Amino acid sequence: MAKRTAKPTAKSAKITAFPWPKSLLDNDPSKSYKVHTETILKDQIYVIHGFLPAKVCNDLVQTIVKTDADDTHTFKMETTPLTKRKDYAARVNDRGAVEDTGICNYLWHQLEPIIESDPELSEFKSAFGLNPNIRMYRYTPGQFFDQHYDEAVRCKVGSTVCTTRWTLLLYLSECQGGQTMFYEDGGKSYEVQPTNGSVLLHKHGEDCLLHEGREVTAGEKWILRSDIAWKN
Repeated sequence: MAKRTAKPTAKSAKITAFPWPKSLLDNDPSKSYKVHTETILKDQIYVIHGFLPAKVCNDLVQTIVKTDADDTHTFKMETTPLTKRKDYAARVNDRGAVEDTGICNYLWHQLEPIIESDPELSEFKSAFGLNPNIRMYRYTPGQFFDQHYDEAVRCKVGSTVCTTRWTLLLYLSECQGGQTMFYEDGGKSYEVQPTNGSVLLHKHGEDCLLHEGREVTAGEKWILRSDIAWKN
């Protein structure tokens, strides 16, 4: 039976004035000819390619590394211990979190024109925005996330109470290994290889597919994680 993931705690989501790089704030993916959507599995898994240029991804990673090394900053990366528990998926990686409604609103406004222009993504047109709990993940060689399901959570987008339905993973680097694998009940599987600046969207909660993050074998896998939420 697949395992659950540990729910985030208040300690892991700190309110902070995170110094987002200027290149991220100046980026406009709607003006890039490289942005396109790939349907991996209709109504379940989509990849938006080219959402961020490689330079912006690198700037963001370097900003995270710099602030992580600064003891005066509230944002810190911590290594998730490899806890062997019957009811939780095995996971080992470095992670940190910030609460930032502003950057979530900004990223959502960047996503909206892409979503609105693609009929495959019509479900998202009624979405309210992104979960302001931004999580940063770093997987180094040997690190992985075993098979699990993502749970839906309640969150506030501004002052509006919402519930999440889709996971959003923004890949900030490329690596060897580290594929996100999805498994249907009938045995069919789907593979998504992290690429710089691509966004993986997959349904979670009651409709979530069993999935895993395979072991990174070389390089580092960096991810910015949020969730797409709908008004209650």
